Amino acid sequence: AAVREAVLVALRSVAWHGDIAVAEVVMERLGDSEDRVRCAALETLAYLLVPIPTKQRGSGTKQMTVLGADEDDRMWEELSSALHAQLLWLLEDRDCQVRITALGLLQEIGELDDMSAITK
Repeated sequence: AAVREAVLVALRSVAWHGDIAVAEVVMERLGDSEDRVRCAALETLAYLLVPIPTKQRGSGTKQMTVLGADEDDRMWEELSSALHAQLLWLLEDRDCQVRITALGLLQEIGELDDMSAITK
């Protein structure tokens, strides 16, 4: 568990902008048996997915994420959909910190449209 957690920390510190492969590796760890590893994976995804402001385009400021900023839209859409499903699933995780982190990340990326998901 400590090794897997350390790998996630290392990925977070060296992640390149737009590297979808990093996110795929991290997402695999969301199903890890160790609570600490799942939490570290979520924190790593938060680092990769938090919206960052970009230069103004057209009528407003476009929000982009670190991950997917320069990636093919279709690949990003597939990953985003899979991540959303995984995060909703993690809202029922046995570890409280994992649930809180998943909820925070869903809110951060604007994917928590229906609050009933957390009241089940």
